[in-house]
Amino acid sequence: MWQWTLLQPDVRSRPLAGITILWSTDQTRALIVPIGSPAGWYTLTLGFEGNIGAEVACITADGMSVTASSPLSPIQLGPQRRRFPVVPVREGRPHTTS
Repeated sequence: MWQWTLLQPDVRSRPLAGITILWSTDQTRALIVPIGSPAGWYTLTLGFEGNIGAEVACITADGMSVTASSPLSPIQLGPQRRRFPVVPVREGRPHTTS
């Protein structure tokens, strides 16, 4: 599945040099590590290919190889930036910003 895993930046996010996928010993879980300096929103897409080559078991439906992908909700990577400054309000004094 690692060949069909994508981490796509949105138009305002920093592009990545790629991803590295570190699998658990039993191959049931993985850690996806972005290569570069991610900053912004990214869409993670996991793909599944039912036929990966000769002499390997193939998953088919109606005689055709099964292919599926699932894009996940956007995720934010990198430092988070506040959109509005937080100004503490002091009791007894009028609130002003400078």
